[in-house]
Amino acid sequence: MSLRESWAEDTRLDEDDFDEAELEAIRARFAQGDLVGVRLPLTIRKKPEKQKLHTQFFVFLKRPGDLEKGVDLYVRGGLTLPAESKFGDRKAFGAMIADDETISAFLGDAENPAHTKWIFNAEKLRTNYVAPEKQLKVIKNAVINFYDMLIQAEEEEDEKALAKFFFTEGATTPKKKDRKPDVSPPEPPENIPAPVPKVARIETTADGFAIRPAGGAAHADYPMTFIVTAAYDTVAGNPFKKYNKLDFDFAKRNNVKIEDKSDCVQVLEARDNRFEVEVTGPEFDVEITGFDPHRDLKVKLNAVVVEEE
Repeated sequence: MSLRESWAEDTRLDEDDFDEAELEAIRARFAQGDLVGVRLPLTIRKKPEKQKLHTQFFVFLKRPGDLEKGVDLYVRGGLTLPAESKFGDRKAFGAMIADDETISAFLGDAENPAHTKWIFNAEKLRTNYVAPEKQLKVIKNAVINFYDMLIQAEEEEDEKALAKFFFTEGATTPKKKDRKPDVSPPEPPENIPAPVPKVARIETTADGFAIRPAGGAAHADYPMTFIVTAAYDTVAGNPFKKYNKLDFDFAKRNNVKIEDKSDCVQVLEARDNRFEVEVTGPEFDVEITGFDPHRDLKVKLNAVVVEEE
């Protein structure tokens, strides 16, 4: 599937860039475990003449049913950049392929000396291109955005994930040789509840992010509390654990701003890299700005319904 060049204007690959019917079709194929992909055209302006160069790259995704850990690859020409991998707990195979000569040269100028990662402040990148940060950002995040869009940020439950930390006293697990196969497996339930659609989505902006309604917002119970945590991405380790107050502090509001665009959001608490807002209706729109546009930002959002006393 090929998109229009306008897809990159908001620095994010999202649902608005697709025709609704095409999006549902590609989601269905992805859910079945098929390989899906999209061609992403891009315009790059090169110095000194500010010449517009038209190029393209591709992203691919596949989610086999028995996959336990995801892997995402980022390829420029014939070179793989391992430090760009950021799938984390996303269980899928992903790939970003940039083999066109123009975009390969652009990404080559953005590489660090070890050729393992693309960086925004690379000297060659700033010297050779006009405002390259936006183009680099959409390239770096395209695979993640594509994945999150296809699964609509659904959470998967693994009942065995914490088995070694939480267990019942005296409970034992029979060894394989002692287990007896079920003679007659139980009938599957007739009424399986449909997955609950997410209430909110995170959208990347030029210097931060926004929290806006998702498919389940219109049918959610209000008031609701959104708990948001943010941190700049790190090469290794958990970025949220490596948060530093020198990066930003929501409590000070001098370098980052939390702005309600909808008149149905109230900030309850803000400190360090975490803030809470109360949402009273489905038309919420919160913009958080003031972050360093040259650094990747990680954001976590939890929605909690406020129970009436």
